[in-house]
Amino acid sequence: MVLACKALVASSARVGSLWRVAVLAMALSLTGCTALPVAPDKVASHALTDTGATRLGRAIEPRVREHPGQAGLVALADGREAFATRVLLLDAAERSIDIQTYIFHADDTGTLMFERLLRAADRGVRVRLLLDDNNTVGLDPLLALLDAHANIEVRLFNPHANRRFRLLGFATDFSRLNRRMHNKSFTVDN
Repeated sequence: MVLACKALVASSARVGSLWRVAVLAMALSLTGCTALPVAPDKVASHALTDTGATRLGRAIEPRVREHPGQAGLVALADGREAFATRVLLLDAAERSIDIQTYIFHADDTGTLMFERLLRAADRGVRVRLLLDDNNTVGLDPLLALLDAHANIEVRLFNPHANRRFRLLGFATDFSRLNRRMHNKSFTVDN
């Protein structure tokens, strides 16, 4: 009896292993043969430079004159202060919003940001959003909605060829998909 049980366990382990191998092989074949879709023709896009007459442009003009050829920044160490500043800048935008980021989730803050971006675009502000595709799981419908707006351009850095099986994509295309964009930039009215 003990020998029969051992044989049954060994047999089911082999079947279980074979089953797992078969499922993995099928999944890899589905993602391994996937190529990146042909990207639609996109017009080259550049930062707008004629933003000096905007409210934000006029506000910084005295400081620009005081420090010709230099750049300036203000570090915002508190996350809530940084978020509030971004929201105020989105609401003040008159010409352009350019955002480049690694992570953008549809959580409370992300939803508020998406809403403000949409409002700005409705006011006629040009919005350009560059996201690393590694962190856009579940956002495809929202990104498609934003990209469909005449004043919003959404681009994905290093997109996954198979959006449904992203983890398996890493197994078959790791050298490409491991290149990520960790840049973060938030520019309003240049």
